[in-house]
Amino acid sequence: MPPDPTPRRGGQWRDHRQVIGAIAFKYRTGVPWMDLPERFGSWKGAHNRCGSGPPTAHGRGSSPPCSIVIRSAR
Repeated sequence: MPPDPTPRRGGQWRDHRQVIGAIAFKYRTGVPWMDLPERFGSWKGAHNRCGSGPPTAHGRGSSPPCSIVIRSAR
């Protein structure tokens, strides 16, 4: 059987823990997305996975923005 002629899009997602850590850091410290430390990888990956739903007719995501609860360890 010949290989599928349609190319694969995108790549594999980063480790979920790294993305959750980036999102938590952003909301805990209040830094802009572009100022996330390098240890979290590309800021675009965390930003894209935080509350951006499928595009609507207006070009924006349909999901509400990210909301997380950060509890301190006791």
